[in-house]
Amino acid sequence: MIRTGLKRGLFHRLACFSAAILFISLSANSTDTDSQKANLLTKFSFTITNRGIIIIKGQLGVFTDSLNFILDTGSGGISLDSATARQFNLNPTTSGSTLKGLSQTKTAEFIFNQQLRLPRLHINNLDFHVNDYSFLTEAHNLKIHGVIGYSFLKSYIVKLDYEHLTIEVWKPGNITYPKDGYIIKTHANKLAAIEATVNDNRKIDSKFYFDTGADMCFLLSDKFVKDSNVLANNKKIFSSGAEGLGGKKEMMLTTVDEIQIGPYLLKKVPAYIFDDTHNVSNYPATGGIIGNELMERFNVIINYPADEIHIVPNSMFNNPFDYSYVGCSLLMENGKTIIKDIVKDSPAYVAGLKDNDIIYGINNNFKNDIEEYKTLLSKTGAKLKVFLLRGNQVTSTVVEVKSIL
Repeated sequence: MIRTGLKRGLFHRLACFSAAILFISLSANSTDTDSQKANLLTKFSFTITNRGIIIIKGQLGVFTDSLNFILDTGSGGISLDSATARQFNLNPTTSGSTLKGLSQTKTAEFIFNQQLRLPRLHINNLDFHVNDYSFLTEAHNLKIHGVIGYSFLKSYIVKLDYEHLTIEVWKPGNITYPKDGYIIKTHANKLAAIEATVNDNRKIDSKFYFDTGADMCFLLSDKFVKDSNVLANNKKIFSSGAEGLGGKKEMMLTTVDEIQIGPYLLKKVPAYIFDDTHNVSNYPATGGIIGNELMERFNVIINYPADEIHIVPNSMFNNPFDYSYVGCSLLMENGKTIIKDIVKDSPAYVAGLKDNDIIYGINNNFKNDIEEYKTLLSKTGAKLKVFLLRGNQVTSTVVEVKSIL
């Protein structure tokens, strides 16, 4: 199926770090590029969540259950949801390694020496770290069983076609990239950083982590913003939030005038600014994160064995970004659309929405379809009548969708 437009899921502007930007304190295994020609091992389809994150189907070891894994260049390993581990009676072992996330650092637990089975490709001897990914399941309205990151990507060439929703996995070796496009030189030591130029108040060159698991365009460390003075003084800035390893964290949301990656220039890009308490962004070596809402405008070849990433704009490159701002999130619970995470002074807050309100209609739409409700709430400038069930009381209010521009 060919994608004709970007899927949007950020109307509420509560970003979700899909793998919590995981850094693992293990020694990196290097893989030299094979001197022979690269060979195609498998090709299969992936899906994109409503929040723009790649989901691939796989199986674990001898278990026949089909599992949903996020393909995440922002994860320094490979991981399994803790509830899924319990379901399979797999008992994790505490290690001396640590995981660093958005708002927490924790000791890692592992399930060692496992096999990941993808369509026509079985990968042995993988050590899965174990995390509670219930927040990912809630955010994406889809059961998330795990995250596939560097432990997989380091050994293959992975081609992502966002237009046709297909992934190819190649044995490393000499590869001919498409004539069009640009080769980004990088060094993937668990994570890959790529060079980009940010231009707003002034033009700044820096490196940013390449993170397909972050459902946003761009994220900047507050230290980078302060030290570089990159943002203009008259920028509109809105309160927002994010969720990752360790829980939720307040953020600010704005736009930057230009971001350039290689020869490719993107304008008026939505950007989050966050208090990087645990130095997740590894500042000053890197200034933040380039997320999948920006990267899916390219078809991407991830070639970590050769320390390269190839990008070429696809048909979605010139699609407008999502500038809508409501200030809440929607989740499905027991078949009902629930409002969560009201941001103070946001349009949702001003309209009187409250956490745990149940939406049973917006304007003339009473389908209880969360995706349709999200689409309605992402129309900048719209004034929407939202019908609610609050406890046993039926009420309604008008929500005005703001723009961050």
